[in-house]
Amino acid sequence: MKKIVFSAFFSLLLLSSPAVADVAATATTLDISAEARVKSAPDIADISAGVVTSSSTADKALAQNTLRMNGLFRALKAAGVAEKDIQTSMFNIGPQYEYKENKPARIASYQVSDTVSVRLRDMKNIGAVLDALVAQGANQINGPQFSVENADAALDTARK
Repeated sequence: MKKIVFSAFFSLLLLSSPAVADVAATATTLDISAEARVKSAPDIADISAGVVTSSSTADKALAQNTLRMNGLFRALKAAGVAEKDIQTSMFNIGPQYEYKENKPARIASYQVSDTVSVRLRDMKNIGAVLDALVAQGANQINGPQFSVENADAALDTARK
């Protein structure tokens, strides 16, 4: 009996030793980390351009805004921007209130906002397009935001 207790005690002692515990607890794991960079020149630029007009009546504000927006569309087409690359992104018409102390708010004018999103594919022509838009009455321009149209090709190159 003494021999069995001694063997059990020795076995427990052996299994609890650090060398045996590490082997028993270790699983095979393979971690791989990689990084790659590929530089690509942008081939598209996205801009947002619009017109904000105000007038005493909604009809007048809308008429003024329409004239200026038509000028924007003509300028974009003259610059060679395809129709598929021009999209209305926002239109709003609403009253502008005037507030005076101890008096109820009153409508002072009406404001019309119209914005288009434009994708430019000729990188050399961006400055000329922006100048033409401003000349036609655009008073709201955001961008350009540059990107690569076929980003998947650049990602595939980086993965290789």
